[in-house]
Amino acid sequence: MSSLPSTTPPELFDRITTLLTSFHVALAHSTSLTLAIASPRSSPPVLHTLTFPGSTPREAWRFTIYLSLLSAIHHLLSTNQTATKRDIFYQHISLFRTQAVVDKAVEELAATFSVPRSALGVVAAAKGMVKGGMRIVMSRDESVECSTAATLIPPGIQVERIELLDEVEWILFIEKEAIFQRLGVGKKGVAITGKGYPDVATRELLVRLAAMGKRVFALVDLDPHGIEIMATVRFGSRAMAHEGVRLCVEGLHWIGVRYEDLVDIKNGREGLLGLTLRDRQKAVGMLARAWMEEVPEWKEALQRMLFCGMKAEIEILGEDLWEWTEGKIGDL
Repeated sequence: MSSLPSTTPPELFDRITTLLTSFHVALAHSTSLTLAIASPRSSPPVLHTLTFPGSTPREAWRFTIYLSLLSAIHHLLSTNQTATKRDIFYQHISLFRTQAVVDKAVEELAATFSVPRSALGVVAAAKGMVKGGMRIVMSRDESVECSTAATLIPPGIQVERIELLDEVEWILFIEKEAIFQRLGVGKKGVAITGKGYPDVATRELLVRLAAMGKRVFALVDLDPHGIEIMATVRFGSRAMAHEGVRLCVEGLHWIGVRYEDLVDIKNGREGLLGLTLRDRQKAVGMLARAWMEEVPEWKEALQRMLFCGMKAEIEILGEDLWEWTEGKIGDL
């Protein structure tokens, strides 16, 4: 996947400063303003141009949103601070109207400058969790011990380095927080959950751990959403295509739940659920994705779901989930 030319932090600050200065000069001379914005969903990103005051009230509103965000980002970079997307939303609720507007615009600005969102000083509120034999050392000489209790995953921009215990051999990514809380990991593993679809901080941590030579496994529901969550970790999200391979864990191994796992479960069929119309639509859409050919076992699972009309949740594996998980990892 390709992206716009990369931008270093000093260059980013200078580009935003120059852009804002040009806006002030244009306003002083009563001339129109123009701003080229990239779509993060395309790789390479496609630029579209906005003008102010624009031809419609909506175009003027959108331009004002980007201008407000650029001003906020410029302040964050100049003061070496960070802010959550939620913090920014509450600065101008009447302008932004909804949180989704801020989220989308921030991703578009990141794509425009060809940088990770965190490089803008904008981070998401902590969502994912991690536990196991590791320590997260923060950039402010603080550290988070993960071996004693589960902890929230901090934004990657705040992480100086990761320290793994010598015994750690593998990383387990778990779709559901409830399953994450149930499972112990012993001394050999580290468990991570994104509480559903993983956020950027969770994916950044998975990438860093994979880069340290640790195998990464995935435990998700046997349904289209579970496989799409794995795909987000393995291939990245369509909403952030401009990030390229930076947030992709290429060596991700799927340990379950698979249809063959249900064979040894007593009365396993009683735990199966029927596919909904939305499930079927998602499965069909996923089968058309280009990356599907790289993971034939995922493709086969989706095709089987559509043929049988059935799906299963992780909970179907029963109370011996930890023993089952250890056995699966040991076999790979």
